[in-house]
Amino acid sequence: MTRQFYCMGRKLRELRKPSSTRYRCLLIVLYAKYFGSVGNTLLAEEEIRKKRWKWIGHTLRKAPNCVTRQAFTWRRERPKNKLHREMETDMRSMNNNWIELEKKAQDRVG
Repeated sequence: MTRQFYCMGRKLRELRKPSSTRYRCLLIVLYAKYFGSVGNTLLAEEEIRKKRWKWIGHTLRKAPNCVTRQAFTWRRERPKNKLHREMETDMRSMNNNWIELEKKAQDRVG
Protein backbone atom coordinates (compact mmCIF):
# COMPACT_ATOMS: atom_id res chain seq x y z
CA MET A 1 0.00 0.00 0.00
CA THR A 2 1.20 3.45 -0.72
CA ARG A 3 1.35 5.96 2.06
CA GLN A 4 -1.09 8.17 0.21
CA PHE A 5 -3.74 5.42 0.04
CA TYR A 6 -3.09 4.37 3.62
CA CYS A 7 -3.65 7.82 5.05
CA MET A 8 -6.54 8.73 2.75
CA GLY A 9 -5.93 12.42 3.12
CA ARG A 10 -5.38 12.29 6.89
CA LYS A 11 -2.26 13.18 8.79
CA LEU A 12 -0.43 10.18 10.18
CA ARG A 13 -0.79 11.30 13.80
CA GLU A 14 -4.58 11.65 13.33
CA LEU A 15 -4.77 8.18 11.84
CA ARG A 16 -2.95 6.58 14.76
CA LYS A 17 -5.45 7.90 17.30
CA PRO A 18 -7.65 5.05 18.55
CA SER A 19 -10.68 7.33 18.34
CA SER A 20 -10.25 7.75 14.61
CA THR A 21 -13.07 5.93 12.83
CA ARG A 22 -10.94 5.24 9.80
CA TYR A 23 -8.19 3.75 11.94
CA ARG A 24 -10.62 1.42 13.70
CA CYS A 25 -12.21 0.35 10.41
CA LEU A 26 -8.81 -0.26 8.87
CA LEU A 27 -7.76 -2.38 11.86
CA ILE A 28 -10.95 -4.45 11.61
CA VAL A 29 -10.45 -5.03 7.89
CA LEU A 30 -6.80 -6.01 8.31
CA TYR A 31 -7.61 -8.29 11.25
CA ALA A 32 -10.43 -9.95 9.33
CA LYS A 33 -8.23 -10.41 6.28
CA TYR A 34 -5.43 -11.97 8.33
CA PHE A 35 -7.48 -14.22 10.63
CA GLY A 36 -10.47 -14.88 8.39
CA SER A 37 -13.10 -13.35 10.67
CA VAL A 38 -13.47 -10.82 13.45
CA GLY A 39 -14.11 -12.31 16.88
CA ASN A 40 -17.23 -14.40 17.23
CA THR A 41 -19.03 -12.81 14.31
CA LEU A 42 -20.45 -14.97 11.57
CA LEU A 43 -19.20 -14.85 8.03
CA ALA A 44 -20.84 -12.24 5.82
CA GLU A 45 -22.87 -14.80 3.87
CA GLU A 46 -24.23 -16.36 7.06
CA GLU A 47 -25.15 -12.94 8.45
CA ILE A 48 -26.95 -11.98 5.24
CA ARG A 49 -28.78 -15.32 5.15
CA LYS A 50 -29.83 -14.92 8.79
CA LYS A 51 -31.25 -11.42 8.21
CA ARG A 52 -32.95 -12.52 5.00
CA TRP A 53 -34.75 -15.33 6.81
CA LYS A 54 -35.84 -12.94 9.57
CA TRP A 55 -37.34 -10.66 6.92
CA ILE A 56 -39.00 -13.61 5.16
CA GLY A 57 -40.61 -14.70 8.44
CA HIS A 58 -41.85 -11.15 8.99
CA THR A 59 -43.33 -11.05 5.49
CA LEU A 60 -44.99 -14.46 5.81
CA ARG A 61 -46.86 -13.23 8.90
CA LYS A 62 -48.52 -10.47 6.87
CA ALA A 63 -52.00 -10.75 5.40
CA PRO A 64 -52.33 -12.89 2.24
CA ASN A 65 -53.51 -9.89 0.19
CA CYS A 66 -50.42 -7.81 1.09
CA VAL A 67 -48.24 -7.00 -1.93
CA THR A 68 -44.98 -7.99 -0.24
CA ARG A 69 -46.45 -11.38 0.67
CA GLN A 70 -47.69 -11.90 -2.89
CA ALA A 71 -44.28 -11.00 -4.32
CA PHE A 72 -42.87 -14.33 -3.11
CA THR A 73 -45.04 -16.28 -5.54
CA TRP A 74 -44.85 -14.03 -8.61
CA ARG A 75 -43.75 -15.85 -11.75
CA ARG A 76 -41.72 -13.11 -13.41
CA GLU A 77 -38.46 -14.67 -14.64
CA ARG A 78 -36.29 -11.68 -15.48
CA PRO A 79 -33.35 -11.70 -13.07
CA LYS A 80 -31.24 -14.85 -12.95
CA ASN A 81 -31.01 -14.96 -9.17
CA LYS A 82 -34.22 -13.66 -7.76
CA LEU A 83 -35.15 -13.89 -4.09
CA HIS A 84 -37.51 -16.82 -4.58
CA ARG A 85 -34.75 -18.97 -6.09
CA GLU A 86 -32.33 -18.10 -3.31
CA MET A 87 -34.99 -19.00 -0.74
CA GLU A 88 -35.59 -22.34 -2.45
CA THR A 89 -31.89 -23.24 -2.33
CA ASP A 90 -31.77 -22.27 1.35
CA MET A 91 -34.92 -24.33 2.03
CA ARG A 92 -33.35 -27.36 0.35
CA SER A 93 -30.21 -27.00 2.45
CA MET A 94 -32.36 -26.83 5.63
CA ASN A 95 -34.62 -29.72 4.48
CA ASN A 96 -37.78 -27.57 4.69
CA ASN A 97 -40.54 -26.79 2.25
CA TRP A 98 -42.65 -23.68 1.69
CA ILE A 99 -45.73 -24.91 3.60
CA GLU A 100 -43.67 -25.81 6.69
CA LEU A 101 -42.05 -22.37 6.67
CA GLU A 102 -45.44 -20.63 6.46
CA LYS A 103 -46.68 -22.67 9.43
CA LYS A 104 -43.55 -21.87 11.45
CA ALA A 105 -43.95 -18.16 10.68
CA GLN A 106 -47.58 -18.20 11.87
CA ASP A 107 -46.78 -20.15 15.06
CA ARG A 108 -44.30 -17.52 16.22
CA VAL A 109 -44.70 -16.45 19.86
CA GLY A 110 -43.83 -12.96 21.01
